[in-house]
Amino acid sequence: MDADGVYRVRTFDFKLIEERRGDEGKLYLRASNEALNVLVGALD
Repeated sequence: MDADGVYRVRTFDFKLIEERRGDEGKLYLRASNEALNVLVGALD
């Protein structure tokens, strides 16, 4: 929400969760490196 109280859609060039396919062909979700960096930075 901006200063005028309006919600805005923003596009960013990174992903927090990535969809991967395992060796057996099953899909799973993995936290991206960017997401882990945010987590580690928050802990500092």
